[in-house]
Amino acid sequence: MSEFLEILQRGMQEAQVKFQLAQQKLGVVQAEFQKAAQEFQAWQTLVNLETAKQQQGAVIVQQPSIPTNGNQPNFDGANKTAMVRELLRQHPAGMSPADIWKEMEPQMKNRAYLYSVLKRLKDRGDARERRGKYFLNPKIEEGDNQNIVQ
Repeated sequence: MSEFLEILQRGMQEAQVKFQLAQQKLGVVQAEFQKAAQEFQAWQTLVNLETAKQQQGAVIVQQPSIPTNGNQPNFDGANKTAMVRELLRQHPAGMSPADIWKEMEPQMKNRAYLYSVLKRLKDRGDARERRGKYFLNPKIEEGDNQNIVQ
C-alpha cells in the first residue's frame, strides 16, 4: 500500500473513533433533553390546569358582583345563540369565529356547535359575515329584540 493511503486510513480510523464518542455523548444529551422536556411539559400542563381552575373560580365568584350596564356581556341563564348575539353586540367591529370561541369556550363544549350558532344567526338575518368576521346586523343593535330567542 502506498504511504498516502495508509495516512488516509489512519485519519479515517481516528475520525471514526471521534465520531463514535460524539454519538455516545449525543445519545446521553438527547436522553437528558427528552427527560427535561417531559418534565417541563408535565409541569406546564399542571400549571395550565390550575390556572384554568382558578380563572373559572374567579369568574364564578365575580359574576354576581359585575353589574350589566351594557358594556359587559350578560350570559346568565341565556341560551348559546343569545350569548353569541350578545358577544357580537359588544364588539361592533366584528369578531372572527376564533375570537368568539375564545370567549365562549367555557360555556360551549363543542367548537362545531359555535359554527351552527353562527349559521343560525346568519340565516335569521341577525348577523352577517364579511371577510371572515361576524357582525351583528344594525336592526338588532338598535334594540329590535323580536328575533331574540328566550
